[in-house]
Amino acid sequence: MSAKRAYSKYRNATVETASPGKLVLMLYDGALRFLNQAVKHLEEESPKEAHFAIVRAEDIVCELMSSLDMDQGGQISKNLLALYEFMYVHLVEANLHKDVGKVQEVMSLITDLRDAWAQAIEIHAQEEFRAKQSTLPQAQRTPDLSEVAPSKKAVDAKAKQQPKPRDDEDAPEPGGFSIVS
Repeated sequence: MSAKRAYSKYRNATVETASPGKLVLMLYDGALRFLNQAVKHLEEESPKEAHFAIVRAEDIVCELMSSLDMDQGGQISKNLLALYEFMYVHLVEANLHKDVGKVQEVMSLITDLRDAWAQAIEIHAQEEFRAKQSTLPQAQRTPDLSEVAPSKKAVDAKAKQQPKPRDDEDAPEPGGFSIVS
């Protein structure tokens, strides 16, 4: 099997097994990748390549619009739809006028959304983990790292207890031993 075909299978498996939240994150990442390519092509004065990169980003923005659940999402979905529509129009204008500034504006918006979405996914995963842990018997639970790892306060207190070398004393050599002549 060729490397290209193997990568394609891997990518398809990744998409097919990803959670809905992870899929949205992958869409944001893809849009940013194509927008970065568009900026590069516009700066290199390669309008044909820039066109195709912007169109790919437009397609992703359309997919993001179609993925919104307007019934369940309420005002958040309405706000996102308005933002995605703004981005789409901005990209069409950027493509028409080969305007790097408009592409960069959309990149900035998508970067902010991507970062917020990644943080929301992380918080959700932590909450799910805690909920699952709370249903297990104590002996089967994964220890909370705050219970296992020393706190910053404990580390600072231990460091204060360590005697510091006096100015007239040689400091110990790295590695835990010193060479005295």
